[in-house]
Amino acid sequence: MFWLIPSMLQESFFHCAFGVTKPDCYGAIDVSSGKSILFVPKLPESYATWMGDRLLKTDMELEVLRYTNRISNEAHKMVLKHVKPGLKEYEMESLFQHYCYTRGGMRHTLYTCICGTLFDMGGECYCYTSDITCSFPVTPDQSAIYEAVHKQTAIKPGILNGSMEDMLKDHLGSDFMPHGLGHLLGIDVHNVGGYPEVRIEDDIVATADGIQLLTCVPRAVEEIEAYMAESAKPFSPVASEK
Repeated sequence: MFWLIPSMLQESFFHCAFGVTKPDCYGAIDVSSGKSILFVPKLPESYATWMGDRLLKTDMELEVLRYTNRISNEAHKMVLKHVKPGLKEYEMESLFQHYCYTRGGMRHTLYTCICGTLFDMGGECYCYTSDITCSFPVTPDQSAIYEAVHKQTAIKPGILNGSMEDMLKDHLGSDFMPHGLGHLLGIDVHNVGGYPEVRIEDDIVATADGIQLLTCVPRAVEEIEAYMAESAKPFSPVASEK
């Protein structure tokens, strides 16, 4: 029998065995069969208000999300201007976090920055986050792969013909987006992983009137190269932004 320790920090073996971080859960494992049973506490109806469906956002929530994205966009651009051979991954991560804090007052990131072959980083404000991923091609081969991914991020109508119901039933979308088309974003972030390839990740708001793109960073190879070619001014945490 495992249990959750009172400090709200999940006991590591419990998390490994059952994969949950919620408090007051119990679990049992049948060693002979290898089956596990998770006992989840009965939650009050008010729980759904805070942890239930967060698909729809209020105007105030959207304003915070727009703010986190605006600062995170500029932080990504700062990293792009300063990245060069020989720099360590933690240096680029530190620069991103430093910019978010000094320019936007965002002390934390809601998820651990992924800063290596790609830059998956997003600042957090009042527990609302952004989730932006940038990849920077270096060699011609990398540029070709990047362009192929970039063009596939917006599949145009007309490529597929047939019944929408049949396509959904056969999970045809996974042929184009094996890691998923997207995920909800707000007071939590679902970060996909496990695919060592180019990833381009934008944040959008879907409204009754259309789509609003919150991410504003260079995307096309030509845009990235032009932006990196601009002389980067040294970033000073005390200098005012002009």
